[in-house]
Amino acid sequence: MANQEDTEKRQRTSETITISVVRGRNLKSTKNETLTSTVKIEFGHNVIGESSKIEGKSDYTVDYNYNASWSCSLIDPLALDDLVYKPVIVSVTEVLSRERKQKEERSILLGQTCIDLLPLLKGEERFTVRQPLFPPNPHADGHTDTFSNLPQIEVEISTAEPLLSESEIAGSNMFSFRVESAYAVPEVWHQSNLAYHYVTATPIPVSQDKEVYVTIANGNLKSAMEREGPGAQRKWASTINITNHASYIINSNLPVVPFKDEDGDLTKREDHQFRVECETDRSRVTWNAERRCWMDSDAVSIFKTRIAHHRVWPIEIMKVLPQTQTKTRKGAHEEELSIHFHGVAYVDFAPLLYPGAQRLRGAYLVQPFSESEIQDKVEHRSIADEAAQIVSGLNRSVTSAIGKKTKKTTQSVTNKQSDGTVADGDGTGTEAQAYLENKTFIMIEICLDKPLVPKRPPSSLAKRVSEYIPPRSIFPTRIRSAQKTLDSYHKQVDHVAKLILNEYRLLNKGILGNHHMPQDTEIVDERRKELLYELNTSGKYFAFKEQMKHAIVKVVREKFLITKPFEDKDQLNNFLSELYSYLIDEMHVGLSKALSMKDDAPPPVTVIDANMMKHFAKEAEENGNYELAARYYQERLACNKNDPCHWFDYGTFCLLIGDINKAEECFKEALTINQQFVPGLILYGIVCHMDERNDEAETFLEAATTVEHDNILAWTILGLFYNSIEKEIFAEMALKEACRLNLLQAEKIDCNNLETTSDDHQLNSDAKLNKDKDKEIALEATESQSIEAEISRTVAESDKHESPVGDHQIPSTHSLEAAPSHSLKVSNTTSKKGTTQKRGSRQGKSGLSNIAANKNRAQSALSGGWSNPDTEIGSFPAGVVQPTEIPPPPPRPITPIPDQSTYMRAAQFLLRVNAFQMCEKALGAELIQYPKSDLPTQYYLHLAQLKLQMKQYDVAERNIEEALIHDYTNSNCWAILGHIKYLTSNYKEARSAYERTLALIDTADNMHIIYLRLASIYLGEKLYENAKNTFLLACKHSPSCLSWLGVGIACYRMGDLSEAEEALSEANVLNNHDAEVWGYLSLVCLRTNREEEAEQAYKYALKVGLSNKELLQEINEQQKVIGFGNPLVSTILSQ
Repeated sequence: MANQEDTEKRQRTSETITISVVRGRNLKSTKNETLTSTVKIEFGHNVIGESSKIEGKSDYTVDYNYNASWSCSLIDPLALDDLVYKPVIVSVTEVLSRERKQKEERSILLGQTCIDLLPLLKGEERFTVRQPLFPPNPHADGHTDTFSNLPQIEVEISTAEPLLSESEIAGSNMFSFRVESAYAVPEVWHQSNLAYHYVTATPIPVSQDKEVYVTIANGNLKSAMEREGPGAQRKWASTINITNHASYIINSNLPVVPFKDEDGDLTKREDHQFRVECETDRSRVTWNAERRCWMDSDAVSIFKTRIAHHRVWPIEIMKVLPQTQTKTRKGAHEEELSIHFHGVAYVDFAPLLYPGAQRLRGAYLVQPFSESEIQDKVEHRSIADEAAQIVSGLNRSVTSAIGKKTKKTTQSVTNKQSDGTVADGDGTGTEAQAYLENKTFIMIEICLDKPLVPKRPPSSLAKRVSEYIPPRSIFPTRIRSAQKTLDSYHKQVDHVAKLILNEYRLLNKGILGNHHMPQDTEIVDERRKELLYELNTSGKYFAFKEQMKHAIVKVVREKFLITKPFEDKDQLNNFLSELYSYLIDEMHVGLSKALSMKDDAPPPVTVIDANMMKHFAKEAEENGNYELAARYYQERLACNKNDPCHWFDYGTFCLLIGDINKAEECFKEALTINQQFVPGLILYGIVCHMDERNDEAETFLEAATTVEHDNILAWTILGLFYNSIEKEIFAEMALKEACRLNLLQAEKIDCNNLETTSDDHQLNSDAKLNKDKDKEIALEATESQSIEAEISRTVAESDKHESPVGDHQIPSTHSLEAAPSHSLKVSNTTSKKGTTQKRGSRQGKSGLSNIAANKNRAQSALSGGWSNPDTEIGSFPAGVVQPTEIPPPPPRPITPIPDQSTYMRAAQFLLRVNAFQMCEKALGAELIQYPKSDLPTQYYLHLAQLKLQMKQYDVAERNIEEALIHDYTNSNCWAILGHIKYLTSNYKEARSAYERTLALIDTADNMHIIYLRLASIYLGEKLYENAKNTFLLACKHSPSCLSWLGVGIACYRMGDLSEAEEALSEANVLNNHDAEVWGYLSLVCLRTNREEEAEQAYKYALKVGLSNKELLQEINEQQKVIGFGNPLVSTILSQ
């Protein structure tokens, strides 16, 4: 279908575009009479048509029903480009009646509107718009009426067939070049009275062999006093034959974007104050215009290739001054254009190659133009001459063939300086150097209709993830088949028992009705016989037996595993005897359940839950006991296989011990349970990258950013992955997003801290106020008797000194005259309140003080009044107000400083999950980002942790010492130093480092292992009291078998056997497979003369594998002391 459309498109070379002006509304005559008007349609420089005179109606509507059309070429890309950036201009003109002595009729322009033809290039054949007609002379206040009060025109645009086929629309794109203002322009620009054109230009390809020079030339030089109010709009780049407000694009307002969300050259925190100052206190050139450019599929491909190859794109900036020379050899006039202040801004277009990116906006520094520099950077010549010709209006359709030189035109263009000299091609003239001196920058926004690189939608990523790892339902909670069979048998017993009970009640209805049943043995036996007789004669016995038969058959199959007939009769008899006994026992169990009147006892509470098992596993990891850690992780999985966190933790442990295949399987199991489990997606992607399966890794890492778009770790790790596979542009995109999210998180933290500080300040103020009131009440109560004396003394002093009033002096007449008028209106109470408010504002918002100062300077500059004799009333465009009425601009939010960089956050996470290879890349990226002298403490800390995990103790010690140089009070640094010393058997220095860690105010991350190792050092040094207290701190912080074992050992060594036994019992509850716990329990029992318990504990110690020879020797000696020996001791010692 698409090929057929392309063939038809090639067959037709043009298409007629019809403009139908249907009617006008709210059109009123300027002479309070019936309106007679005409409508004119223009496109670019051409007048498409003008209607005849048409009279209006009494309801102020005019039915024009006027059609005009022109033919648009479909094979010329420039013709299609014209449709994108040139609007159709509809003008309504009132024709006044001819008065006496007038030879011709007079006409007055009532209004204009510009109609966008972009829908035609998006595949629409017909569309209707109703737009306001903007009058040529706006009101004096600079604002037009609202759209509802303005006259309106209804226009229909149509074509016989779509201009583009579906394939052409899918392959094409629209490039929007939006220029706002150039700030910090040279001050000498205000010293000239010449009519300069302020021009920006850039080359854009529109087809395979053609490019257009996108030029915006309607810049206005403005001083710092002229400001733009909120809601300023963009203009059409082509404003020929357009008056005043009609030149503004409807619904195209300038955005207010925080600095942190911008691209460009001035996004650092130290640049923010400079930008605020330039926007408020310095001159600028304002365009606020948009130039669109249509690109076919070939041009889009060329555009992407250029960006990928060069990254930057040149935006040339200049002042153009037309100068006319009258005579030439042929007697004709020739116009010479003079270019001044030729500069260029190199805009990094690489973000447009990010997946899904359609917008680029930022402040870009302007540099002096250099022909050699532009050739080196973009391999493109300057287009200043062509831009100047476009501005002059002599050659408005200047284009070039890509890769070919343009033909020389008859127009002369020179690059002159203000002093008349010609600047060389390298921009070494003094004019362009002013850009560097003033640090001139220009605000530019680039928008695309469709992204150059499509982004995979979340549904596509989820589908690919499910293809790699198919999801499955969670593990069902299965009941054992034998237990299920017994439950069924018990239910049948209960059911049959109820039926027999009903039969018994029917037989003994008379006796039961008297509420008196004889309990004599013979009578009871007689009633039983009657019941059996009734059941047998009625056939109910056989019915009950058939009901029980199915349940008994299942018991035989599931419980006794008998599915075949017996060959031996003796085996059958033995089986029947065993089965009968078993069924009778289970029948009693079932009847007990049915007849029991007591509630079932609640199940015992599990002492060790999943979190405690994870804690025990981490403790075993720290102590190097990987076998015990693996057992805890496996027990955790056995308790609940449906929790992805359990599989994830076991996978990180497998990464620690180097079992990559098992780690991959664990992460895969986690994702089969929950395919949106972000840590699992990240770690599985890292494991795939380690196995060099980069396509698969990219899918999972990108899926993690899709599931949680605000996840800083996911974006940072994705950027590190792209860096490792040399996808620089994609890496830049991911890391920029991570930095943006990091700044956003820091901003939220600052806001929360500010609110908390304000609340605390308010609470303190209220408490202080209440306290002051209590003091005043108490003071009044104690001094009630001396009030009259105090008043008389005060009156006597006031007679001597007339000028003081209270504590304030009355100002003199001279000071009153010199004071500002507004200061006399402020009372004493108000001034105090304002001072308090200002002080609180400075305490809460100290970071905005500079902006507030700039704002005050701007307001004071405006307070002196406005005087500009060259400005006519009503010349301000839409969205711009008179300077005397301009509200102060809203302050830009100051970008906060995050407490950690994105790389440090990633390194911290990767260390925790034992992904050491990716952690090295994160630390390497941090090292490149900062000079060595500015590296943060966290860098050296994480690097030391990494080397510690890799058992490179010397390198780890050097890095942690460097970290301590940067921050001597960091508790984590001292803890890592203690671990290094402990693992290298330097227990004295390890003890000192651990004690320093505990003495600091800040708490280290993993205090449990610090307590255990410090306490073990105390045990080795026989400081049992210190060891006991430290072990107890570990038990209070996070109890474990090792912490209670340490308490028990310390108490045993101090001779406190009762406390030792209690501590060892607690340890045994948490882990009954610890051999040393059983060994010390045996010692305690031996010391307390409990030989049988000592022997039992000793046997358990040997059974679970006690390998501590010193402990075995101590047990043996203690057994000999009390005369209790065990022959196994000598056997173990000999081995």
